[in-house]
Amino acid sequence: KRQANSGGLYSITIDPYACKGCMECVKECEDGALKAEIQTTESVETLRRDWDYWMDLPTSNDKFSRIDDLDEKIGALHTLMQDKRNYRSFSAGDNAHPGNGEKSSVHLFTATITALMQGRVKKHCRHINQLINDMERHIRLKLAENLDISDADAIEDALEQNKNVDLTLAR
Repeated sequence: KRQANSGGLYSITIDPYACKGCMECVKECEDGALKAEIQTTESVETLRRDWDYWMDLPTSNDKFSRIDDLDEKIGALHTLMQDKRNYRSFSAGDNAHPGNGEKSSVHLFTATITALMQGRVKKHCRHINQLINDMERHIRLKLAENLDISDADAIEDALEQNKNVDLTLAR
């Protein structure tokens, strides 16, 4: 994009720490974007360097998500993986058998659950913060309710007794 920070992240990057060399990704890639290469020290180093570069990139902006309603499964669910928080939510040993899709299925499932829960957790945290704010306001009003501000002598006395400390309504 022409404006800074307005583009999206799309990349086909091989995780060199998880790849078993089964070539399933090459077979499944209909566009021919992936090809098999002989593994050499240099090719592994290139994969690791590319992976480190990908890990350093920011996550795609939410506007590139093509999910209209995750709860209702409306939209392109595969765009969940454009959000690195979702992608990286999967952290487990790689004991899948080459070519059977176990790891991909579990990875997509975990990413979906992560994406689904993030909005719910944020909403719940906002609700808890609102409850805290309401409780603090209620406490302040209860304290102020018992304060007689018409007694100037009492207020002056309280200020004098507490001049070296923070004065609160309770004091």
